[in-house]
Amino acid sequence: MAFADVETNLALNKNSAWASQVNLNHHAVGLGSNWEGFPINLNMSSASVGNSCSGLGKVACGNAKVFWKVDAYPLPYLLNRWNIPTNDVFIKVDVESFECQLIPSWLPWLKHIKGKKPTFHIAFHSQITKCSTEEYQHVYQFGLMFESRDNACMNEDREEWMGEHCLSGEFLFYDRI
Repeated sequence: MAFADVETNLALNKNSAWASQVNLNHHAVGLGSNWEGFPINLNMSSASVGNSCSGLGKVACGNAKVFWKVDAYPLPYLLNRWNIPTNDVFIKVDVESFECQLIPSWLPWLKHIKGKKPTFHIAFHSQITKCSTEEYQHVYQFGLMFESRDNACMNEDREEWMGEHCLSGEFLFYDRI
């Protein structure tokens, strides 16, 4: 339902200058750094259909009442399939606390990118589920790969992404041009 809303919005704005630069794809991004196109079947749940509270694991808004399966593909595979250059893409990650697992799964892929990496705008949702200490260490490693990041959240002594203001909210990671 959410995808249909975005699709309708784009259709209503088709004459806007920005609309021709938007490509919508209905694939789910799953764990992993590989380039192969083998889907991973994920169990999703939500309190109701079409809201932004659906996800893996704990549901953001109440108890899960609706369940379904989704085929998810690794992000590098999808970018390659859609011919999107990794050095010229903006990726918004807002996955209702699944970011704790998703970000670490991209580390091998990002380590192999030479030059400018994708720009990531990531929302953390500790109010749903906090990342584990190990996952925050991976987020820290993720942050080290970019020229620009929220350095106030980068604890060099513990090699962790930490600080109360870093557990929830939106953060930008990017390389300068």
